[in-house]
Amino acid sequence: MSRVLRILTDRYGVFRTWPSFVRVAAWAFVWTLVISAVLAPSLPRYTDRAHSPDNPPSDVRYVGPISRSDFAGFLPPEHDDDSFTVAWIGGSEVKLDAVSVPGAVENRIDTVGGRLLLIDSYNVIAPRLIDMLRAVDTAIDHDADAIVMALNPAWVRSEWSMRDWTNLDVANLGLLFERPATASWGALLTSPADVAWRVSRALIPLVEVQSRLNERADDESARLDLVDAPDEPVAADTGDPRLPTEPSTFWITQAYGPEWIEDDDVRVRTLIEGIGPSRDEARFFVDALVDRLDEADIPVFMYTTIFDPDSLADPAFDAAARDVEAFWAEVAAGIDDPLIEIEPRSMSRDFDSAGLFIDHVHMHDAQPFGEVLVGRLCAQWTRIDPNWSCS
Repeated sequence: MSRVLRILTDRYGVFRTWPSFVRVAAWAFVWTLVISAVLAPSLPRYTDRAHSPDNPPSDVRYVGPISRSDFAGFLPPEHDDDSFTVAWIGGSEVKLDAVSVPGAVENRIDTVGGRLLLIDSYNVIAPRLIDMLRAVDTAIDHDADAIVMALNPAWVRSEWSMRDWTNLDVANLGLLFERPATASWGALLTSPADVAWRVSRALIPLVEVQSRLNERADDESARLDLVDAPDEPVAADTGDPRLPTEPSTFWITQAYGPEWIEDDDVRVRTLIEGIGPSRDEARFFVDALVDRLDEADIPVFMYTTIFDPDSLADPAFDAAARDVEAFWAEVAAGIDDPLIEIEPRSMSRDFDSAGLFIDHVHMHDAQPFGEVLVGRLCAQWTRIDPNWSCS
């Protein structure tokens, strides 16, 4: 191999001059196109992703990416005109492992206005507002009949806090460039890598399905590996499923010190209060979100993420929660579209939630909350159209 590399370098000037880089890049691109044509991979589907099954089982379709290396974005199936499709958007408070809020609702409603209820869950762990904007954009483009959105306190006050994450969905990079008011944010929040991924996805089918193929390649490599790999060290269990640990530790500890992730309560309180940016920045993105929802002309129900009422015993948590609720109450007061409803108050006060939470914001059983949401959603839908009764 060393001899081959030496011949290539000496005789053909590989990687010695700028033209050599161009030649290698051009040949790599051509061969990728050829391989794509030969393999003819099918486009990615939401069924490619290994989501944890709901308990109890549901027919919710989970269309969001589950890995930061998955650039296929949100993958809802084509709209069925004979069904009533709800796009459910949020973070881990919507779906975490086997616990699913949309699943709890889907199990309680068969039809809406005589049409079969289908729920597409656009949930990703710790989403940013830019991810929520893209989820809304994708849901509207796929003709969702209604939208439900959990207003996650982790992103309500902070766009920059998650900026070290790559964009989870590069399918609609132009979203922020569509309006003059958000074009500057598009330039700030869109990296050259995002553009490269988007262009390569459009041109090369193999890139479009890279997440699925990468997983299959890893499985095949493991199957063919004849050498026993050494045991990997087991990471310390933080006992806290609310945040991704290893991928997010670097930027968190750099900004706030290693002690910030050692106390669960401090971590969640800091997220609720917002990391760094001003309230004006959050309001800017929320206004952009509401404008897009207003253009959709479909029912929208947005609710503040519920939390364990016992958490209010902590004065700092209580103050932060009230601040978040006041923020969304202010937003709701400025909306005059009858199709958009915002519940700024945590609905965990509306049912017996004692013992349901495993931490401040995640439940081990979503069924009681699902019962509350069924009442709210069906009331909204029949108010908008009396023919949209739930059964």
